[in-house]
Amino acid sequence: ASCLPILIQMPIFFSLFYVLRKASENTVGIGLMNRELTDSFNQATIFGAPLKMNFTQGWESQNWVVVGLLGAIVILMIASQFFTQLQIMSKNVSDETKNSPMYRQQKILLYIIPFAFLFSGVTFPLALNIYWMTSNIWTMAQQGIVINTMPNPGSEAWRTRQARLKAKGKLTEDETETPTTTAQPQGQRQQPVSAKRAKKKSK
Repeated sequence: ASCLPILIQMPIFFSLFYVLRKASENTVGIGLMNRELTDSFNQATIFGAPLKMNFTQGWESQNWVVVGLLGAIVILMIASQFFTQLQIMSKNVSDETKNSPMYRQQKILLYIIPFAFLFSGVTFPLALNIYWMTSNIWTMAQQGIVINTMPNPGSEAWRTRQARLKAKGKLTEDETETPTTTAQPQGQRQQPVSAKRAKKKSK
């Protein structure tokens, strides 16, 4: 489920990457874009930095605006990705899950995966990194709202929310406790009895 947002964004990501690559090759027309639109897109800049340029191209051409922007964007991408995952793992996970081996493995990945953006920052064009950074910040804010309003039962965020609602008089004392499932008592299973044995018992 945690990979679903990334999978949804992949078509947009690759489409944007394709358009930027073709624009950097000065292709005459890209898909539904005619030559004029392609030229306009090819010359698009932000703070004087061409959107089609990546870190290596900026370094080789000594365009320090591109280098500086991509450096700042990569830092923001790493920080937002790390903070988003940290919110989930520290606040929205139950105590039982925190004691599992899988949680410990995910905690290690928490410090590794964000640094994959170092590769994207050097390889991908500026426009693509801006899109990715904006998406990360949006996801971080969205995740924060979800954790505060609909936390996982038994998690730290859930206890904080229950205490907050209780202070406002919207919860009873019992509702602040972590919900538990109780097994329903079951009677002894009746064994099937043949008609002949049933007649003997009736006698």
